[in-house]
This record gives sequence, structure tokens and C-alpha cells, in this order.
Amino acid sequence: MELLEMELVKYINETLFLRDQYIKMKRELEALRIREISKQYLFPYHLFREGCNVLIYGDKVIGEKFAEQALDYCKIIGVAEFGQNDSMLIEEEYDYILLATQSVDEAHKLKEVLLKHGVQEPKIKWDGKSYDRDGFYQNVYFPILREIL
Repeated sequence: MELLEMELVKYINETLFLRDQYIKMKRELEALRIREISKQYLFPYHLFREGCNVLIYGDKVIGEKFAEQALDYCKIIGVAEFGQNDSMLIEEEYDYILLATQSVDEAHKLKEVLLKHGVQEPKIKWDGKSYDRDGFYQNVYFPILREIL
């Protein structure tokens, strides 16, 4: 019986160690994701007129980075995380809602939720090509510049 108890204690300790390692790795991956997001995404100024009221909806980390960048350009009403702050969609006064995501599938899902909450489609802003810092000039800025010039 003593041998069985020792094996059981050993198994429990190994399991707890693995669980702790998993939790540690999960935290490190989330921290890396946050650092990558903060480096990569630009607020899509071209979708909004200066001074308008914008509610940002979707990924909270991306949304907060957008909010930081747009403070001098738009009035950011708030950042509503998908599934967490959906009441903001009804309670807040806004001109537009910016979808904070880079995924096309996620954008469609977010848009469906907004439409079900009664948000009019023209108020929903997302073009899918303006959020990546590396592709911003090539995919957004230069094409707009070509149209103007």
C-alpha cells in the first residue's frame, strides 16, 4: 500500500507541475500576442471623419491600441469586447462602430451581432486591409493617394 501511495503522490506532483507549466506558457503566449498586436495595428483613420464618435468593438487588445492612436482624431466612446460589453452597443451614443479584428470570419461574426442589436449597417466600419502596419501604406495609403493625385 505504501508503494501505491508513493506512486500516487509522484503522479499528482507531476500532473501539478505540468499544469503549472501549461499556465505559465499560456501567460507567456498571451503576453507575446499583446506585444505583437501593439506593434502591428494602425487605427484606420481613412474610414472616419475627424471629430466623430466611435465605439470600438471586438478584440479588446486591438481595440485599446486603436483607441490610444485615435484620441486626437475621434472621440472614442469606449472599447467593447465581443461577448463581454454588448450592452454598450445599445447604451452608448456613437456615429460609427469600428470592428477590432483582422480576421474576415471574425468580422462577419461581429457584424452579425451588431445587426441583431439593431445597429444600422452604414455605421459599421471595417475594411480588413488597414489594420496591419506592414501593409497599410501598400494597401491603403498609396491607393488613396493615387486617387487624389
